[in-house]
Amino acid sequence: MYGASTGSLIVYQNMGSQLMELFKKSGEQGNQWKKVELQINNGSRYSVVFSGVTGSSYQGDIALDEISITSGQCSGSPGTPKPPSGSCGQKGYGLSDFARIVGGQEATPGEWPWQVALLRGTSPFCGGSLVSNQYVITAAHCVRSTDWNSVTIRVGEHDMRVNEGHEQDISIARNGITVHPQYNQLTQYNNDIAVIRLSRSVQFTQRIKPVCFNSGIDFTGQRCYISGWGRLQSGGSTPNVLQEAQVPIVTPQQCKESYGSSSITDRMLCAGYSQGGTDTCQGDSGGPLVCQHSDRSWYLTGVTSWGRGCASAGYYGVYAH
Repeated sequence: MYGASTGSLIVYQNMGSQLMELFKKSGEQGNQWKKVELQINNGSRYSVVFSGVTGSSYQGDIALDEISITSGQCSGSPGTPKPPSGSCGQKGYGLSDFARIVGGQEATPGEWPWQVALLRGTSPFCGGSLVSNQYVITAAHCVRSTDWNSVTIRVGEHDMRVNEGHEQDISIARNGITVHPQYNQLTQYNNDIAVIRLSRSVQFTQRIKPVCFNSGIDFTGQRCYISGWGRLQSGGSTPNVLQEAQVPIVTPQQCKESYGSSSITDRMLCAGYSQGGTDTCQGDSGGPLVCQHSDRSWYLTGVTSWGRGCASAGYYGVYAH
């Protein structure tokens, strides 16, 4: 890691339902090779992910060499962060699952503890999902042209009018936004996903918990949930209280029949009803589409991306897959 504007090198372990940060270094580290040993948690299936984040200019290089995995104890540790405590995808306060009726309504406080609000001042403009104690997933189009010095990431929010004592406001880390490298390639809003790294760790509580990653579970046909503080109808007012709605995930063929094959890629999925009436809307972008698995945990299955109007008949909501 060498150069005046070197970014960050981050190593993750993907356990299928959770992305765990194992190692992180930022900035100039010299022009000599450095050896790093990391402890990997045992599991039947996992992958190791190496992420290089660019700096403020081209004057920075990151290189890796001689990567290997061996059994045994590490001779040293570079200060590996502890994984988040507790399990992912657990609702707050033991609320009953699928107790909601179809259609938008106010969520119960703490019901979706991974829900994130991206605030400009005191107003939410996009949503997101907490996936670990320091990372949020949102839509790429939410973060492409924004002055991040004026943006706050809020977790634990329910009613924007009231300080309920559960909220945590956190700034974005320096160089803390990673947009999918193939965003908008092939067609508009393709790979509409981004990762935000927070400037400090979130403190997990009963109202603040991470959602599980969906690493390949097919929820087609299942009724899942969307949530956010977006408009109640196209061009309409925005609510103060977090809203939720239940929507089924439709087949890729139904999605393409709705919008045309050229507009829908395999990095998108559709959810909603052909007759309309229930959908995400402006301001919900980046927020979660979550589905409950047979293990009773909730999995982030889609990221709110785009659609034709809001809840329009004949058009489903489109989510980054």
